[in-house]
Amino acid sequence: MAGQPTIDGVLPAFHAFAHDTVLVAHNAAFDMRFLQLKEGPTGVVFDQPVLDTLLLSAVVHPNQASHRLEEIAAHVSARPEVNHN
Repeated sequence: MAGQPTIDGVLPAFHAFAHDTVLVAHNAAFDMRFLQLKEGPTGVVFDQPVLDTLLLSAVVHPNQASHRLEEIAAHVSARPEVNHN
């Protein structure tokens, strides 16, 4: 979007913010692939542990019909506040 910072400018700041944490994401492999694609141009490497709620749901609730974020949230009586469909 015009006038907004680029990923090359924002990624180092996000890495500094999250460097000593566990990253948590739904379908984390998808998101991590985008970060990996930027390793070369930015020199930023996310090598901390990653918890994937999609995979966790599949292991913990193997008989659940769907492992979509909304379905997982409903199953545990939670309401996700942000969803970037």
